[in-house]
Amino acid sequence: MRGKRIFATFTALVLLLCISACGNTVGGYQQSGAGLGDRSFSICCREGDPLLDTLIAALQVRKADGTTARLSGSWFGSDLTEFKGDALALSGIEAPAERVLLLGYDESAYPFAGSDERGKPRGFEMELAESVCELLGWELRALPIDPAQIQIELASGEVDVVWGGVSFDGAKGVRAMQYMRSEYVIVSRAEAAIRSVRGLQGKTLSYPPCVQKAAEEAGIPSAAETAVKLADTEACFTAMKAGRCDAVLTDAVSAAYFSR
Repeated sequence: MRGKRIFATFTALVLLLCISACGNTVGGYQQSGAGLGDRSFSICCREGDPLLDTLIAALQVRKADGTTARLSGSWFGSDLTEFKGDALALSGIEAPAERVLLLGYDESAYPFAGSDERGKPRGFEMELAESVCELLGWELRALPIDPAQIQIELASGEVDVVWGGVSFDGAKGVRAMQYMRSEYVIVSRAEAAIRSVRGLQGKTLSYPPCVQKAAEEAGIPSAAETAVKLADTEACFTAMKAGRCDAVLTDAVSAAYFSR
């Protein structure tokens, strides 16, 4: 928690990184655009399930009462969410008075979502989901899932919602709300002098599962001499700081968080 509070001082830095990722040096690390566009963050439910409408309305209430700004500011220095607040959004919505919300999340996507050494969920989106459930009077039960299996996880009924470090690519049978974005970037040790994807030649790249699909579709791993998938974003930055790899593929917000 203390680390998150300290990180609130990086507001200007995060905004800069989100606007432009070309040629910045941050905390001794070089950051370059990856050419993949934006990384989106979404809440996904089964198509036809009114649950998504309830969650969106609850988020709008939390936006209006300042909870969203407080949580995002605590983690990232400013409110990075992209939906509007509405204090009356839940009016007229018939939500269950009590229920257990089964939430699937990508534990490789910290600081958005992840698991601590005891397997307990952590991250900005986990805290936001907790605040929504508190508002609705629901119990939250968060379960790590394979982010590549969103459609299957929802269709099977194993989870009610997929929320936490996940993007949505329009899979059939899934309805989603995108509520936050970042930009894919390559972060490297300054001495590696990687300023573009082409600069990965002869270098070692690490990346977490949460960006694997986008990376492979763009052929970024093959641009490096060696590309290694590690457990999560935090493990990738730990490896780079220890000199075990030259660069990390991530997003601008995570880059700012781990480059401090």
